Amino acid sequence: MCSLQPARICLDAAPVGISRKAPKVCLSRIHQSIIYYQFLLLSNWNLTQQLHKSNAEQLHQELRFLLIICVIFGSAPISVFPRCSSRFHEVMQYCWLFLLYIWLCFLAYLELNDSSGDLNNLERNFYIFESITYLMHIPCVVIVSLSWKRRIGQVFDTIGKFDLASGYIVKRKKIRRFVHFQLFLLFIFVSCAIPIVFFNSAETIWKSTCSWHTYVVPNTMTGFSFVLYYTLMEGICCRMKRLVKALHAELQRGISMRRGALQELRWQHRNLLHFYKVLNQTYGLSILLLYSSSLINFNTNLFLFYKAIENSSNARWNWCER
Repeated sequence: MCSLQPARICLDAAPVGISRKAPKVCLSRIHQSIIYYQFLLLSNWNLTQQLHKSNAEQLHQELRFLLIICVIFGSAPISVFPRCSSRFHEVMQYCWLFLLYIWLCFLAYLELNDSSGDLNNLERNFYIFESITYLMHIPCVVIVSLSWKRRIGQVFDTIGKFDLASGYIVKRKKIRRFVHFQLFLLFIFVSCAIPIVFFNSAETIWKSTCSWHTYVVPNTMTGFSFVLYYTLMEGICCRMKRLVKALHAELQRGISMRRGALQELRWQHRNLLHFYKVLNQTYGLSILLLYSSSLINFNTNLFLFYKAIENSSNARWNWCER
């Protein structure tokens, strides 16, 4: 109906001598302009969707190696990969993580049962508490990560939309370098723990295996989850710096600064803080267990160290190597 009104106006305003084909030409031009305008809108929408998808895919591609490790150790759901989001893949991950946890509990029991006879009450209670803390920390990480199996795809979509709205460009080399550095630090920890556990276990393979799975493997599993946490926090920090630079540039305009641009920056800052809050709430329990166990570990070892100094002749220093 709207397209016929301009044609009627053209017909009324046309001189008498003009042919009746003139309204048809006017009508066809109006249809062409409407089709061209719709084509521009569709093209801009497709371009926007492609840019958003490109940002999300680039981030996902740079974190692919880390995500594979996190899926293996239960720090991320397998649905983080769209091709593995079926029910079969979820059941396979559940079974693998359940068997891994049962295996760790069994070896922790053998380790504590075998070495508890040579320790005093304080040392025995300390190692029992440390092992229980690790065995509590692992299911907490797994349960929290698996609870995001239906929403993990929205995380990358949200990051992609934010980058598109704020004009932030994903720095692939910087992300890759940061992830590799965190994994390298974790590799150094594991490499240093291997000889310590081996020599502390009287150089026996079975005892070393029990000690390894009781103390080192749980720390490594939780370490991978914190690498993912640090990576997301680093991404939030970079995007926050981008917003600060944009706000500073807008304020330098003085009287001519745009109110709409300030509202857009405020909305982006609010969304970024919301994502930061959700991320900390997700890892809150894991961080609490980490700091509490580390604090008790440090205080107990410090007490045993001073105790060994006072009775240096009868001291057993192998507790330091655990």
